[in-house]
Amino acid sequence: MRFCAKCGRQLADGEVCSCQTIQQQPVQQSGGNADPYMQQNAAAAVPAKKKSGMKIFLILLIVLLIAAGGVFAWWWFNREDDSSGSSSGKNTKKKMQSYSQTSSTVKNALNSALVDLSDDYDIEFTGYITSKDVRKAKPKDSSSSSYRVTTADQLLNETSFIKYASEYADCIDTRDDELEWVAYIRNGDCLYAAASDDFDSYKIGSSPVGEDNIYIMNKKGEFVEADKGDEYTLDDIIKQLKKFG
Repeated sequence: MRFCAKCGRQLADGEVCSCQTIQQQPVQQSGGNADPYMQQNAAAAVPAKKKSGMKIFLILLIVLLIAAGGVFAWWWFNREDDSSGSSSGKNTKKKMQSYSQTSSTVKNALNSALVDLSDDYDIEFTGYITSKDVRKAKPKDSSSSSYRVTTADQLLNETSFIKYASEYADCIDTRDDELEWVAYIRNGDCLYAAASDDFDSYKIGSSPVGEDNIYIMNKKGEFVEADKGDEYTLDDIIKQLKKFG
């Protein structure tokens, strides 16, 4: 029994292996008597194409995974960080910071207006005012000097308080109802302000503001940071302020 020295195929006595004559013979067309062994070798070459296709598939899969990871990373860093870890309607750090900045703007504008009025009026008013009060007010021009202001009605309707405050901040006279706020004034000094998009919303900010939560008025009439996780609306804040003016 003989075997081809090149390809190892078993040969009959006197047979010359086709692998030694393939270079000398033209390729058989369909319908001819092709060498079965060569057909087997050609079929064996097919898996190489499959391997190449699998490589392309793996590359595409890796690209898709990288893209998905990038989208997730973008969402993670741009998501709203819920400080209380609960559903919508709760305080979030981003919202609290935004409304706290607005609260600070309101408080500073009201204080500036109070300073402007102090040249002509004796501001003795202690109590709270809200954005609703400003929308309902009908200020009258008054040239009285040394006039004692002891109520919110006098402050809003009988002085230029709203006009002055609006010059310092556009958000004071919120005719479009896009922003709501409440402020507490004690003897001509605005000590506190809180803002939100609605009076019953838990997304609220304040000025001053604490590390983990807004400031509220305690039972002693002092402004302190609320306990972490506690939730308040502007309506809740107003209930507290009513007890002290």
